[in-house]
Amino acid sequence: MNIHDLFLISPGLSVIIIGLVALILDLATKNKNVLVWTTLGLLLVPLGLGALQLQMISTGYILDISSSSGLLEGKYNVDVFSVSLQMLIVFAAAITVMISGNYLTDGYKTKGEYYTLMLFSAAGMMTLVSASELILLYVGLELTGLPIALLLALTLTKSATSGALKFLVVSALSSAVMLYGMAFLFGFTGTTIIPEMSRSIMSEGSVVTLYSNTILLVAVSLIIIGIGFKLSAVPFHMWVPDVYESGSAPIVGFLSVASKAAAFALLLRIIYQVFGDIYVNWPLLISIIAAASMIVGNIMAMVQTNIKRMLGFSTIAHAGYLLIGVAAIAIVQNDSSFRLGVDGGASVLFYLATYAFANLTIFAGISVVGSRVGGDNISDYKALIRKSPQMAIMMSFALIALIGIPPTGIFVSKFYIFSAAMENELTWLVIVGVINSVISAYYYVRLIKVMFETDNTDSDDNKMDAPGLTLAAMYITTAGTIWLGVSPSWYIAILEQGISLLSGVN
Repeated sequence: MNIHDLFLISPGLSVIIIGLVALILDLATKNKNVLVWTTLGLLLVPLGLGALQLQMISTGYILDISSSSGLLEGKYNVDVFSVSLQMLIVFAAAITVMISGNYLTDGYKTKGEYYTLMLFSAAGMMTLVSASELILLYVGLELTGLPIALLLALTLTKSATSGALKFLVVSALSSAVMLYGMAFLFGFTGTTIIPEMSRSIMSEGSVVTLYSNTILLVAVSLIIIGIGFKLSAVPFHMWVPDVYESGSAPIVGFLSVASKAAAFALLLRIIYQVFGDIYVNWPLLISIIAAASMIVGNIMAMVQTNIKRMLGFSTIAHAGYLLIGVAAIAIVQNDSSFRLGVDGGASVLFYLATYAFANLTIFAGISVVGSRVGGDNISDYKALIRKSPQMAIMMSFALIALIGIPPTGIFVSKFYIFSAAMENELTWLVIVGVINSVISAYYYVRLIKVMFETDNTDSDDNKMDAPGLTLAAMYITTAGTIWLGVSPSWYIAILEQGISLLSGVN
């Protein structure tokens, strides 16, 4: 491995180093503000490295690896697709650090370990979005899941340890299922490198169907099941509400956006580079899972009284919206075959970014209210507009964004996803998506109504001052929600360029 190799992996490597620095700094100082600000400042390094890599990407949108040692060739990708998602994950980690600064009370005796585990998980997610080799993918999966399980249990309360154990079991189960599917895929193709798998499958004939090969059928089924757990899609969603309810707000917020981005990136890479050569009606299977996720997620969210459980079912519903874009990737041809389109994949990536901004805003507010009142019931948010007007307004705007109302980024992303699905004759799925968007308005607006309800019992003594760093995080994410809603074209163009060459990455 030479200097150029280190530069290629520098964003993820720097995140791991920052995690170790946070651990050492926690031992050196008891001032948590020093720990928070140092970690935040250092996270500018991977963001800057990611921006530099984007600028250096050549005309083919793949960073020139001619100067590398060849160790990473075919195994690790540095392209628009991977770098843009890496920057999104680092951004989510930075916002989580800002939210956590004043959230870590005496219940957290190990503040340094908190930041270290979170950054190690972020590094695992960054590995997932860049890897194109099965063993490296599995390493990324484990590096993502194990630190999150430890973070969920860090307070050592009964509910936290219970939720952490559920997450650990589900994470291990899904990883094992995926590993089993990968083993079958390796047995069929004779390689662990994803682009070479595609060529091996194509060598069997111009079109390979699952019906003609049992091994391929088992491999595809197991991999989809394993990824389904990571996506929190129905029927693999059982763990989500309990984990969301028992986990700390900052970590659950990080899990809901960064982990989802990594899981969908993995799904897109496998679809574009492997499953795209298999003609079977997998878009129908994805469509059914999408519809079920939207329906189950929204209906169950309507009856929740705990805000984190409500958002847990909400994230299941949003996984369904995202899967509409995945189903829209396959463009059916007249000769009963299909080709892979760009709009479906790009719409998924854009949705992930807009969803991250809105969801992080809400969990920032939850981290403040939950720590002040000692609970997460929706009724605890009554009269928040008088207790903390800034938080109430920004949380309300984020909830409106999650419905998909302009001028928010999620409105544009839903329109983009639905348009891609309509072009690919998935009209019925779009109708289901629109109806579910209307249904979701019920529980989002219900929370907004509670926050704006006031009575004469509210006094100035009930003021709930949000920490400055948390408010700053909410302002940043709110601005991002508006920005991507008002001026989305530049970002969509970048994502389309990345997706258009994803299947040709070597």
